[in-house]
Amino acid sequence: MILGRSTPQWLGLITSAGALAQILIVQFLPEADPVVVATVIGAVGAFLGGFIAFLANTQTTPTSDPVLSAGTTVRVQGTTDTVTIQPSPPGPTGGENNAAQG
Repeated sequence: MILGRSTPQWLGLITSAGALAQILIVQFLPEADPVVVATVIGAVGAFLGGFIAFLANTQTTPTSDPVLSAGTTVRVQGTTDTVTIQPSPPGPTGGENNAAQG
């Protein structure tokens, strides 16, 4: 998520802006070579797409141990509810169950 918008929205915006720029440049600047225009705008679009993917990934990459622990608050996107992780009650381990049966 970048500035409140999802990554696919940003990538779609860059793609459509590049396509619009190619159309307008070729139509209103007849001396411009369409192949050069498409190559330059395509290179800019590729760079921006990679930059957006990198930026979106750095915002979602955990900076510490991603395992949830007691007291961790989890925000579920799309809702206003938050959930706090509660510790599970101590219980028997697999080895204790086997010893009781034997």
